[in-house]
Amino acid sequence: MGVRTYLVAQVATVVATDRELRAETPGTVDSVHDARVAVRRVRSVLRIFPELSDDDLAEALSTWSDRLGAVREAEVLAQSLSEVCSTALWQSLAGQVAAERAAGLTALSGDLSSEKHRRLLDELEALALRPRERSLHKARRLRHAAKVAGKRLRAAGDDPERLHRARKAAKRARYAAEAVGDAEQADRWEDVQDALGDHHDSVIALRRLDDVPAGLAADAEQARTALRERAAAALERL
Repeated sequence: MGVRTYLVAQVATVVATDRELRAETPGTVDSVHDARVAVRRVRSVLRIFPELSDDDLAEALSTWSDRLGAVREAEVLAQSLSEVCSTALWQSLAGQVAAERAAGLTALSGDLSSEKHRRLLDELEALALRPRERSLHKARRLRHAAKVAGKRLRAAGDDPERLHRARKAAKRARYAAEAVGDAEQADRWEDVQDALGDHHDSVIALRRLDDVPAGLAADAEQARTALRERAAAALERL
């Protein structure tokens, strides 16, 4: 698959999921997740091959990705916490997590009906129709993305913020490999991304347990232990 073909396919997914979000109750898990992944792929391709687009489109995609992310991250947080918390502890946390998801859905719905969002879709569809670039130096760009990801991963140690940055770099390397048709590298970086993603999800959930009712301290410590074990197991997969 060529870079242009890959980009066109991801733009088509962004447009299709946008229609799904309009047709359904916003926040349908699959629609939000699929839209977010497609937007990330488009952003990664445009970052690695900046000659394909301009800064304004990249900024608009970043804003839309943040909107989708606010909803999806609340969903992931709810799943992470509900799996390790006692019933009483989860009930004490669920209301705030649900409120965050609801706020994200409200912002998402507002964007879907905005003129700015309509322009974003128009720009994406125009991007998909542009002529192919003659030379994108694909192999060199992929090598660079992989080099950056590898360097960040080696330097991360067990620092959560550095590991999160390494995850983002691994994601870009994966999508670059997908775009140029290198399935072996794409699979390898997907494994790294998944492991770092599981670690990050556990770290974020751990932070939510910093302030719980005193009567649930023992429950919270049990949940922390489970999340720490998950985080450690995720790093062992690297």
